Amino acid sequence: MWQSNADGSRWISGCVAALIVVVGFFAWECPARTGSGSTEYRVKAAYLYNFIRFTSWPDDKDAPYKPVIIGIVGKSPFGPNAFASVENKPLPGSGRFLVVKQYGAYKAGMRFSECSVLFICWSERRHFQEIIGNCGGRILTVGDSPGFAEKGGMLNLVIKDGKVRWEINAGAVSRSELQVSSQIYQSAIRVIKEEP
Repeated sequence: MWQSNADGSRWISGCVAALIVVVGFFAWECPARTGSGSTEYRVKAAYLYNFIRFTSWPDDKDAPYKPVIIGIVGKSPFGPNAFASVENKPLPGSGRFLVVKQYGAYKAGMRFSECSVLFICWSERRHFQEIIGNCGGRILTVGDSPGFAEKGGMLNLVIKDGKVRWEINAGAVSRSELQVSSQIYQSAIRVIKEEP
């Protein structure tokens, strides 16, 4: 049965409003690199939070109250308050809450299995592939370094026209056990189809 024009107009208006909200999440203004604790890294912290909201992990249904851990390996560029507005607060639509864990410099054999997201800092650039290999396909790997996505990272945060944006390595995501929303793909400035 067909909907009336009023119902159809409300549905379209709702879709447009939802699209505006999603685009708003992914289009914050941000100055170019200004140092630790800067606006840039507060914005990047917010992006990590929003990537979580648009990603599903294989154990989401089995562990509805397990914390969502963002791990940071390397010399963290995030200031002490970058995650203050979201850390230890419930994620919308779930009983899960966000925890940030600092690992420090990478050491051979380090494991990150408790993480949902792993931010790999520039300081660990010589170890990108080794660290990514230790993530086992169940961790969303994010960086903000030139070439990070090409080396197998899933999402690379970049500055483009004064805004924080991202590249996505579709090959790395498709080989993982994660389900990343099409909205993340559509809003990316570059989609890499294959890993080298």
